Amino acid sequence: MTQNDLSNIPVSIRHVTKKYADGFEAVRNVSFQIKRGDFSVLMGLNGAGKTSLIGMLTGTNHVSAGSIEVFGSDITKDPIRAKIKLGVVPQEVNLNFFTPIMDTLIYHGGFFGIPKHTVIQRALPLLKKARLDKKIHLPAGSLSGGMKRMLMLIRALIQKPEILVLDEPTANLDIEIRRTIWDILRTEHQNGMTTLLTTHNLEEAQLLCTNVLILHHGKLVMDRTLEDAIEEMEEKFYTIKFSSAPQKRALESFSAYGAKLKGEKTVDFCITRSQDLGQLIYKLHLAGLKIDHIAPSSHQLEQLLTEAIL
Repeated sequence: MTQNDLSNIPVSIRHVTKKYADGFEAVRNVSFQIKRGDFSVLMGLNGAGKTSLIGMLTGTNHVSAGSIEVFGSDITKDPIRAKIKLGVVPQEVNLNFFTPIMDTLIYHGGFFGIPKHTVIQRALPLLKKARLDKKIHLPAGSLSGGMKRMLMLIRALIQKPEILVLDEPTANLDIEIRRTIWDILRTEHQNGMTTLLTTHNLEEAQLLCTNVLILHHGKLVMDRTLEDAIEEMEEKFYTIKFSSAPQKRALESFSAYGAKLKGEKTVDFCITRSQDLGQLIYKLHLAGLKIDHIAPSSHQLEQLLTEAIL
């Protein structure tokens, strides 16, 4: 692939290895690309090498071998040109707690040559959605942990990055803030944002992402579209919400589908290769169970992760 071709690819990682001073290889000969408009999730167990890889991509960790290019610019050889295209939301809060919220955004925009009025114009709709628009003169340190994470996301977005990198952005956040962040990320993706996310939240990954990358002991063991990866699974999981609570006796007849009550009106079902979702829906209809909503279960990704690392 020529350099001109790489300039059109948001992220190109080729034969990358991270070896620490004690000889431990956290990342081993990893190669993959992220294309324009992709919303990719990087998954793996603790210690899989995700943090080391994200550190190398964002320039906070040295690349031991191989190359990482952001729209054709090498993160090691041409870091300024590469980093200016990245919007990064790190795992740890790195705000100046004494700086007012709006000033935090204005100062950040200044690093990218963005005028003050443009920062304010870009920030206000996001601050309003996050319910921070009435607090812009308060110091960042006065915010809750979840609101600090929200501010970090807005800070990254006001620079209009060509690729957004998020490292566990919703870890330990309450459901309301988490869903607000998801809504912002979905909107950005619909508008064409290219995104790389690391998360242990399988529901988050399944709701947001189009592609899945799985690391295991530093090696890349999966690089697929989420749809294709799930399609080839031996078992597929679906969560079905009914209009009224199903009777236990009614569900017993669906033991072949691994029916498991998840909530008062919600049941998880498992469909094997020899079974069919349409057939299950038809049988539920015959049993008098009215369906309100069907969605792939987060068990899909849990099973996918398990199968990839075994």
